[in-house]
Amino acid sequence: MAQFDFDNNGAIDLVINHLDRPVALLRNQTRSDGQWIQLELIGTQCERDAIGAKVLVTTNRGSLSTWMTAGDGYFVTDQPILDLGLGVGAMLQSIEVTWPTGEVQVWSNVTVNKRYLATQGQDELWERELK
Repeated sequence: MAQFDFDNNGAIDLVINHLDRPVALLRNQTRSDGQWIQLELIGTQCERDAIGAKVLVTTNRGSLSTWMTAGDGYFVTDQPILDLGLGVGAMLQSIEVTWPTGEVQVWSNVTVNKRYLATQGQDELWERELK
């Protein structure tokens, strides 16, 4: 089983491979009024996949943290995107990435319900177009 956003709508979908049956795609069609943000991390001074990077997201409702990890499962890799559900009415105040090298970057004035690309050492947070 692998997690990924198949339809780029901010809701994580699943794909499951069976030994004796066709692959199954489980699309998440749950209606949600909550805000979210997705982050892709690219390391330049550390490993490109930024394994071990810590992300701290601060909103008007509190803070959330997550880590970029590897080793998703046996013969499977999840989509390398950090997906954070922020809750209803959440407004993003800042995103802080602590890269495996110890370097810390902070971005503010970021809009919710979007996917962003954060590249180590670059000041700009790039919005990824979701098609």
